[in-house]
Amino acid sequence: MKKKILLAVLSCILILAICYAAYAFTGSTTRKKDMRAYLENQGYTDADIEALHARCSAFSAIVDYKWWTISVEFADEPGVTYYYDYDGREISQSGIGGREAIKSELKHAEF
Repeated sequence: MKKKILLAVLSCILILAICYAAYAFTGSTTRKKDMRAYLENQGYTDADIEALHARCSAFSAIVDYKWWTISVEFADEPGVTYYYDYDGREISQSGIGGREAIKSELKHAEF
């Protein structure tokens, strides 16, 4: 009996892990596409974007943050990463990381 309960619990955990991984993988592609569209509306081209990564965090959802964080590195500003939050409806810049820079020197800050 204990083996059946343990097997059922482990099966549920495995199913949840597979569902989360599938959501994160497919959602990442969608969020990157939405982010590119957002940046194009801001006047940027693909050549302006050096790197773009989308990350899903279930923990963030638990503590009432947004599920998706998107990081963008621009070609003309190496070493600086801009972070955006995305809740499925709205994209907003949430932070800047990387090399030390004076706020007035940041080329893509939205503040």
